[in-house]
Amino acid sequence: GWKKLNRRHYGADAPPDVSAGYGNLADLGVRVHLVAGAYDGVISKENIRRHYDCMQRCGVDVAYTEMELGHLDVCVGGHEDVVQLVDRLLGGR
Repeated sequence: GWKKLNRRHYGADAPPDVSAGYGNLADLGVRVHLVAGAYDGVISKENIRRHYDCMQRCGVDVAYTEMELGHLDVCVGGHEDVVQLVDRLLGGR
């Protein structure tokens, strides 16, 4: 079952709760921008949106963009739309 797999992978019955640390991001005062791929078959846009909502509740300065792309396009593909978004967010650097 899941507990057995979790113990093997994480050393605990449940995976770590990454959202438990979102308050630390708020304390740092850094802006976080989450990007979701509408056609991402690995990490759903709904999952990214849940993290966005949780970050907002924790007081993180967070933004969300959804793109009509798949997982590799968003994460490692260097897709032109993603590059343009990052460039815009970094102020054209």
